[in-house]
Amino acid sequence: MGTWGAPRSGDVHVTVELEVDRAERWCARQSGLTLTHVVGAAIARAIAAVPEANTFASLGRVRQRARVDVSYVVDVGRGHEMTAHRVENADRVTPRQLARELTGAARRIRRGDDPQFGRSTSLTRVAPGALTRLGMSVSGFIAGTLGRAVPGVGLDAHPFGSALVSSVAPWDLNHVAPPLIPFARLGVVAVLGAADERAVVRGGEVVPARMADLVLTLDHRLMDGAHAGHLVALIRSVVQNPASAWQD
Repeated sequence: MGTWGAPRSGDVHVTVELEVDRAERWCARQSGLTLTHVVGAAIARAIAAVPEANTFASLGRVRQRARVDVSYVVDVGRGHEMTAHRVENADRVTPRQLARELTGAARRIRRGDDPQFGRSTSLTRVAPGALTRLGMSVSGFIAGTLGRAVPGVGLDAHPFGSALVSSVAPWDLNHVAPPLIPFARLGVVAVLGAADERAVVRGGEVVPARMADLVLTLDHRLMDGAHAGHLVALIRSVVQNPASAWQD
């Protein structure tokens, strides 16, 4: 309740059906790598190629971000507690590097070695709901709109970066449309669903294929359908040919 108010913004929801046969086989040859890491790295690369996706609204103007930082949701409580870890210059990170960084971040948080996570969660747990919403609104404005750090609550400037990426595959959910999070000031929020086998048409014949839904929610103030189409084409191209995209 501290996060959400009445909906009033223009959100654009885009569903992408990804063929993931090659990506899953590629992941299987590399220890610790999952489809989420491949898709997450592909999203960062696509954002770098579409400047409008790497912007934010500030005081009535659209401003360009200096780099592509992307936050990825990580499980720090065995499915009962999630948090976001921001990866700087995520467009330059390979899936393997992303996997290592997210695994390390989750371990540090579980051990209590991440003071920023501890400070922010302790404040939200003890504050009443109304104060939590006010605090998030104010800190989101300072950190996300003005681009200033808020040390008292453990927030850096632009704490979530350009986008937030999550996966609901661990819970066997195929399709979830995420909301834009008001205090995060993000233009892109993406959720990857669980992969399954579906019937597709190739060369006029119906054949089975491994598919997964990726749902993007975009801030319509920053992007329109043309930008969404460009993003989707880039993401699909990379995910369907990961070996060509990354030579790590």
